[in-house]
Amino acid sequence: MLVAEFSTGVVEQGGQDLVLMPNPTNGELLVQLPEQGHDGGTIRILAMDGRAVLELRSNDNRTLLDLSGLGAGPYLLEWTSAGGTRLVKPFVRH
Repeated sequence: MLVAEFSTGVVEQGGQDLVLMPNPTNGELLVQLPEQGHDGGTIRILAMDGRAVLELRSNDNRTLLDLSGLGAGPYLLEWTSAGGTRLVKPFVRH
């Protein structure tokens, strides 16, 4: 018997919040990380099928992304801090 388990959600801990604006976006997306995000981390944009379509390192708590190369539709932004904290938030590209 084969059993597969996976999680489709991430629980935010300690009041941390990841702010994306504007959402929906027409191309540029401002990512504002929690105050604890100053240690740097990785931002990944994931298509809804789980493929990573963009990945970059960020050492600032505010990063402006140019998403004009992405097709219209829903995506997930995943931020992983250098310390291992992981936050995920959905957004829409028009």
